[in-house]
Amino acid sequence: MRETSLETGEVDLGLVLAPLAMLPGDPTVRLASGRFVRSTLTPEGPGTIAVAWDSTAASARVRTTGPGEEWLARRASALLGVADDASGFAPDADPRPLSAGTRDEGVDSASRQEDADLRHSPARRRSHVHHRPRVRGVLRR
Repeated sequence: MRETSLETGEVDLGLVLAPLAMLPGDPTVRLASGRFVRSTLTPEGPGTIAVAWDSTAASARVRTTGPGEEWLARRASALLGVADDASGFAPDADPRPLSAGTRDEGVDSASRQEDADLRHSPARRRSHVHHRPRVRGVLRR
């Protein structure tokens, strides 16, 4: 077992690590308030990384275990986003949500109209109608 402390600065670890816990039934990842645990296979063997932090502090405690503990410990700062260079990143103060107008940028209006005509044509509607034979009666057990 190896335990270290990492300076995180202004990185919000909850936001950085949340995408890694996107599958609700994933047995390899656990994320709770101020705590993240992930078990994974590394080139050196299986390993587990556990990260604990307090949102008021600018550091996190990182513990790695297993045959892959050294490999995980060397990459902990990259996993936590601490190694990222955000100097050129300037998010918009008021980001505009993606809408139909922005989704089709670069597509001329004639192409959009042709697509709309095809989607709503009577021939297309008929081609997607599937007729199922109706079965009348009661299922018996």
